Amino acid sequence: MVADTFIMLLELLAHDKLTAKQLSERLEVSERTVYRYIDVLSASGIPVVSNKGKGGGISIGSDYRLTSALFDKAELQYIVAAIEAFSSPTVFREKVLLKLNSMRPSAGTSGFANEDFAVDFSDAPQGDAFGAKLDALSAAKKARKAVEICYHNRRGDISERVIEPYIFVYNNGNWYVFARCRREDAMRMFKLSRVTHIVPTNSDYVIPPRFERSWDLADPTKKQKIHVVLHVGEKARYDVEEWLGLENVRKTEKGYTARGDVFDNETTFAKLLSFGDAIEIESPKSLAEKIRAAHESAARR
Repeated sequence: MVADTFIMLLELLAHDKLTAKQLSERLEVSERTVYRYIDVLSASGIPVVSNKGKGGGISIGSDYRLTSALFDKAELQYIVAAIEAFSSPTVFREKVLLKLNSMRPSAGTSGFANEDFAVDFSDAPQGDAFGAKLDALSAAKKARKAVEICYHNRRGDISERVIEPYIFVYNNGNWYVFARCRREDAMRMFKLSRVTHIVPTNSDYVIPPRFERSWDLADPTKKQKIHVVLHVGEKARYDVEEWLGLENVRKTEKGYTARGDVFDNETTFAKLLSFGDAIEIESPKSLAEKIRAAHESAARR
């Protein structure tokens, strides 16, 4: 409803007058719903004029103007998230989003920031959609207002629920929101990439001073660690420093030696494989043999 009401406002601002039938066709809702949206706009202080009969129609007072000063950053984030979530993809929808995003304060890069940390997600696979989710949920937490979300779990089940965001969790390249789910009356962890709809509500909630951080996102393959010793060439030096830590890479007469404790899993194997001939694995020998066999197999293909 938030998205359609706002889109209807923009439609009316773009035209001198539209009939309820025209609006219902554009929004793909009933004429009765159109009049319900008019009541919402009027209650918000927007001068909606409705004239019935031949030549009548619905319009916005000629003196009314929609400006960026009407919304603060959080409110614009709410509106953008709602329209992205609940409006069907159309040319008009994309024009609306373009205009709204142009009204949002520019941060220079795509990301999220507060007084404690900043996150740049300009290269995230979800792009701006991920940013809109994080922005909307963060604004909801700051305002202590619950939000409605549509969630798709890994089994393919789709559910709509109202949640109260408590804290954001970053783990293994993924973002989650730890929130109280009102439907289940329990704390749950929701993966942001599996959230498709986020719509704000006016329902307040309170985060207790102390709450149990009861989540377990541990990757079952991240249990056993092994100690690796690598001889590193110049072209792989910086990547290895970022991986194992600057303090664990030492310069030698022939290049660099790196040491570190890493997980014994396929992620580590793929990381080492990606360095190619820029590294040599001194230990463990079993890992060195596995990498060598993988390179030889790739060369034969």
